[in-house]
Amino acid sequence: MATLLPVLVATLFRLVALVAAVLLTAAATNPSDHSFAVWMSQQNEPADLVPDTSLGVSKWFSAMYQTAKSLVRNEPLTWRFHNALIFSVVHVPSRERYAFGVFGTWRWADEAGDYVKALCRAPWVMKISRGGTTSSIEKYVVGGPGTGSGDGAPRRRRVAESTGFQLGFNDVETESHRQIRAKAVQCKVRKDWKNAAVLFLEAAEAASGLVTRVTYELEAAWCTLEEVDNFPSEKSDLVRKVQGVCDELASAGYFDEAARGLSELALRLKRRFPTDCKTAALAKQVAELYVQAKNVAEAGGSVHSAAENGLWAARVYAEAGLWVLAEGCFEAVGDIRRCNEQNELANEAYGNAVLCRLGQQDIAGAEDMLNRFTEHMGESHRQSDMDYFLSSLLKACNKWSPQILETAAKRWCPKRYKA
Repeated sequence: MATLLPVLVATLFRLVALVAAVLLTAAATNPSDHSFAVWMSQQNEPADLVPDTSLGVSKWFSAMYQTAKSLVRNEPLTWRFHNALIFSVVHVPSRERYAFGVFGTWRWADEAGDYVKALCRAPWVMKISRGGTTSSIEKYVVGGPGTGSGDGAPRRRRVAESTGFQLGFNDVETESHRQIRAKAVQCKVRKDWKNAAVLFLEAAEAASGLVTRVTYELEAAWCTLEEVDNFPSEKSDLVRKVQGVCDELASAGYFDEAARGLSELALRLKRRFPTDCKTAALAKQVAELYVQAKNVAEAGGSVHSAAENGLWAARVYAEAGLWVLAEGCFEAVGDIRRCNEQNELANEAYGNAVLCRLGQQDIAGAEDMLNRFTEHMGESHRQSDMDYFLSSLLKACNKWSPQILETAAKRWCPKRYKA
């Protein structure tokens, strides 16, 4: 035993030294928030940003809402960064995904096994990182002309990058250019919309890069919109200018930016003229902008953005009572989701299409649609609350039974029926 003790001590010492070396290496190579931003900007496929269907429908809808809101408001992709000393964890709320970083590399937690997923959600990770810090890709992306960026700085993914199209963020900024932009921003803050629009157009003329130029042109359009007293027609100079700028972006391969510009125009029209947008004619015009944004995003391979813009179009149609058009949008979104194996979301979109058919007082047609969509989903589809609600709703309509309808409604939305 005495002869084994030195061997055991030496072995234990080597083991401790090895573990310490590994931990020191992990701490030294612990990936930073900036490295995550770079990694995110290199996610080339839409599927790279979307979690698998095992996430659960509730979190899927949370992700859908957050991303839809960020898209129409032109908000940057944000996340929460947690530094746990020897590894890092990032939570992306709009994607409902966790990323795990160790030894200088990043990987989505849901692709790395149950242990890593549990580790990312562990309360002690939040305690060590003191709640983490909020960050975004815009923190590292150059947001305007004249501000330099280091090598390897992340940029938002664009289809144009694969074609060699040069970005316009690195324009050479002159003193006059900087003064024009500063004056434009000052006018915008003072709500001097007319002069702000003129100055933004002057800044656009001074910019050489496409993205920078069209950004100024869109800012000028938004300022002009604030001065308009009546809802602009689809043939107005303002609407045609925005559509022309977005067409130019799409032609250059900037599909995401083009789709965002169209959806932002639709959102600004809704906010500027909320009452007018409830009429059928103007609701069609706003929804059509969302449909155009959906088509542009789909052409660029941004499936998630396409689906969200389709949902916004459907919502505008539904709010105006245009059930036929809303039905078509919901069904199109369902097809997009189903083709990308997002079955739970596809089922919800199809269910909303059935509700739109019921809004047309076509019970037989709604039954046919429900059966057709059930066939689309395949035998592996499990009946959801939406399926139960729709079948109960159709049953209540056929039997003229308020009791069946009330039971289905209580199950579908129990919070509204609590005492």
